Amino acid sequence: MSLHKQLWIAITIMMGIALTGSFLISSLTVKNNVEYQLQIKNIDNANSLALAATQVATDQTMAELIVSAQFDTGHYQYIRLISPDGELILERTKDSIGGSAPAWFKNSIDIVAADGVAEIQAGWQQLASLQLQSDAAFAYQALWNNTLRLILYFAAALILCGLLGHAILTHVTKPLHSVVQQAQALRQRRFTKVELPYTLEFKDLVQSMNDLSEEVKKFFQKEAQQLQKIQQDTRVDPISGTLSREHFLKSLNAVLRGEKNEDKGALALFRIDDLHNLNRTQGRSVADLMLEKIGKILNGICGANEGWLAGRLNGADFIVLSPSSQTPVNAVIDIHKVLLAQIEELGLDGEVHLPAAVCHYSVGENLSCLLSRLDQALAGAEQRGGSSMEVAEANFTPNEQEPVKYWGDILQGVLQEKAIGIDYRPLVAKSNQLVFSLASGEYRSAGSLISSRTLNTWAARLGRSCELDRLMIDSLVTGRSVHAGNISVTLSVQSLADAANFDLIFEKLLSLDPKTSSVEIPEYFAQQNFTQFRRVCEKLHDSGYEIGLSHVGHNVENIGLVYDCGIGFVVLDSALVFDLEASEHNQILVRSLATIFHSIGTRVYADDIETEQQWRCLLNLGVDGGCGAYADILQQPS
Repeated sequence: MSLHKQLWIAITIMMGIALTGSFLISSLTVKNNVEYQLQIKNIDNANSLALAATQVATDQTMAELIVSAQFDTGHYQYIRLISPDGELILERTKDSIGGSAPAWFKNSIDIVAADGVAEIQAGWQQLASLQLQSDAAFAYQALWNNTLRLILYFAAALILCGLLGHAILTHVTKPLHSVVQQAQALRQRRFTKVELPYTLEFKDLVQSMNDLSEEVKKFFQKEAQQLQKIQQDTRVDPISGTLSREHFLKSLNAVLRGEKNEDKGALALFRIDDLHNLNRTQGRSVADLMLEKIGKILNGICGANEGWLAGRLNGADFIVLSPSSQTPVNAVIDIHKVLLAQIEELGLDGEVHLPAAVCHYSVGENLSCLLSRLDQALAGAEQRGGSSMEVAEANFTPNEQEPVKYWGDILQGVLQEKAIGIDYRPLVAKSNQLVFSLASGEYRSAGSLISSRTLNTWAARLGRSCELDRLMIDSLVTGRSVHAGNISVTLSVQSLADAANFDLIFEKLLSLDPKTSSVEIPEYFAQQNFTQFRRVCEKLHDSGYEIGLSHVGHNVENIGLVYDCGIGFVVLDSALVFDLEASEHNQILVRSLATIFHSIGTRVYADDIETEQQWRCLLNLGVDGGCGAYADILQQPS
């Protein structure tokens, strides 16, 4: 029962008690007063009538006429004349006037006043006794009217007190709504803080919950700093701040194996010519400063572009992976110019040259062959001297409009013809039970399957990812009768980043049952546009959808930001899973991530699990399950 109902009941009971008490006290007081007044009236009327009858006492007939006349003109229940020896001489009676007072009320009050008694005499001789009783109907009516007024006043007071109490309670309990919302947010793993209310009891409660949220925030920030340190020690070059050779090559190998979204991209290599001589002439501090500046520039460029990576292969070589560049040569030229400007700013342009090379890659290409082509191109740039740049392939820069038109036409055809199917990949818990299916689009053009990875890449380049996402969700809604299990939908960054685009997507999402559907958001989006990320999370939470964070592990320093966003599960990036058994550093990172997210009730899964060894290693590190080739095997009927 709500507090407002309890308040109304309490006020009603209190006012009822007050009304009953007031009615009893008022009725008894008025009853006593009325009985006293009636008694006086009876006595006065009896004396007056007896005096009038005494004047004609010798004429009995005249005395009876006087009594009858008095009875007819007054309000009496009865008037009696009784002889001295007790015989009834005359009696006039009549029923009480009805009035509007109900019988039960009269029976409850029962007004009783003493009769008025007087003697009729002739000189010193007593001729008769006169007894009379006034009619009490008017007294009952007065009491009844008084009771009705009392009930009316108390009813008005009840309504007024109820409305006033309702308003006061609403004001007093207003902070309680914030407390309830905060409690619900905590249940959804959103550790929010609210403003402290003025009510002391609520204030203590809210302060405790705010303290809990603050402790969780501090814990996440502390753990994020520790993870960042681990990542720095294991994945990052200590001088330049770019990825170490080992981790960069692992990430590049994952791209070539097709574990990322893009099918094609570019790889650029920059070499600081004669770094050893710079160390000797300028000192190591100057060389390290230059390496640090170059690393900072490359990290800034890669951080602003989704999927880009920068690494340091050895002392003098920096490498940049650009998986989504439409014009790789132009992109590398721009980076080259920025780096040369930095070298000039340091006053080292006379001593340092920066030859560069760029080559194109495709998914499925051999890593060693790719690096060999890149080295050959760099050797050509070094032969030309200075800060030259070499392109690995003569046909590397075709007319950029041709592929744009080609893929634009294919994309337009897919959208118009709604040529889409849904591919479901199982995500399996450590108990080998299916958690949900990862839903992704399966597209066709001219009757042939198209690489969804390539189509998604070009949709992003052409600014049509939102249309493709809406088409996929429409197909999901249509196919729910065929695939009735739990599903997870991954939305593109383009659909999430723009508020208008997301609102369109959200309208489509509402057709999916939130009890059986979850939405995955890339970690990169949370890093780049946290304000919109929080808005997306709040909107999805309000509609009951579970939220997942995918490709987790690249930006561990930002984990502290998502502690209050209600993330239900995270999916670790495939780069952490690849060669996990042999990488002690990745094992430490995976275990730490699992511990952190488990502390707030968030489940941890892994992506692209290929072998049983990887599966068992992940489970030993605290991971709750995952997807990939081995997960597909676990779901196959035995």
